[in-house]
Amino acid sequence: MTDPDSAIPQEVRRLAEASEEILRWIDRLTDRALEARPEVVERIRRDYQVRLRSADTRLAAQRPLLVEIVSEREALQESLRAEMGAHASDLEEIELRHDIGEFSEAELKARRAPIERELADLGMRIEREKEMIAMLSGVIERTTVPDAEPAIDTEPVIEAEPEVHAEPEVHAEPEVHAEPEVHAAAEADSASEVDPEPAVDPEAVADEGEPPSDAAGAGGEFADELDFLESLSLGETGPFDAVSAMLDEEERSDEGPN
Repeated sequence: MTDPDSAIPQEVRRLAEASEEILRWIDRLTDRALEARPEVVERIRRDYQVRLRSADTRLAAQRPLLVEIVSEREALQESLRAEMGAHASDLEEIELRHDIGEFSEAELKARRAPIERELADLGMRIEREKEMIAMLSGVIERTTVPDAEPAIDTEPVIEAEPEVHAEPEVHAEPEVHAEPEVHAAAEADSASEVDPEPAVDPEAVADEGEPPSDAAGAGGEFADELDFLESLSLGETGPFDAVSAMLDEEERSDEGPN
């Protein structure tokens, strides 16, 4: 694999590093913005933005090359990580053999020194690749021109609203009030308050309803006749003669003068 460092033109590397440094200056300016007058801070910020825009404009022409370089550096970074893992495994094996007693202390130091130097070098290279990938990726992102959006018809399309049919009006039914419930107990109480009619003697009613008869008017005469008959049973003739004379007189009065 070709060394990515040799594939990056010096001008591209210089512009990329310059743009990254300008970004750091802008961050520091933001942190200390309250320590100076607002117009001073804004003047410095505009200067940095102009310089950053100039560097990115020149880097935009090299964007395809930058994309290729980032891809190669990412592959190199993975290779360095794998190599570092293999050296770490070798170092762990040497230490375990020493702990078992196979290697002496002097032999352990002799075997471990070159591996540790290699691990340190790989660590620095991986870190450097990481920083370079981040820097170039930032440049690619800033210089990416968004794709033109498709033309949009300025005349809006007005969709016909669906016809809404009016629902038939529903008339509310008159409210029917329930009649109050009449309890049997209330009726019983009402019935108990009415005074019972006095018992009517049927014989008395019959007597009151019939008009007074002639017999009732002649009650006294019947009593006299009873006394008369009783006197006859007792053998008294004086009264009988008197009665006979009275009857004869009444008959003559009824016949009248001839």
